[in-house]
Amino acid sequence: GSGSQVIDYLDKFIASLNLKRIGMSAFVGLMVTLIILLRQIEEALNRIWMVHEARAMFTRFIYFWVFLTLGMFTVSITLGART
Repeated sequence: GSGSQVIDYLDKFIASLNLKRIGMSAFVGLMVTLIILLRQIEEALNRIWMVHEARAMFTRFIYFWVFLTLGMFTVSITLGART
């Protein structure tokens, strides 16, 4: 159904991706957007579970870094296994 259609769109997008054309500013913008998104997710989960203590900045950075690294690794493995 719609899941296979989304995967087809992602395959087409990744196939047409040209990193030289994107540039460093777009890459930095993407990283900033990802960090803001992860922070919003963390705040939403803290509200759901009523966590009132904020994490230290270093701990938050490590969690975000691991999530981004493992997330990209998982997406790469999934797309690679599909082909």
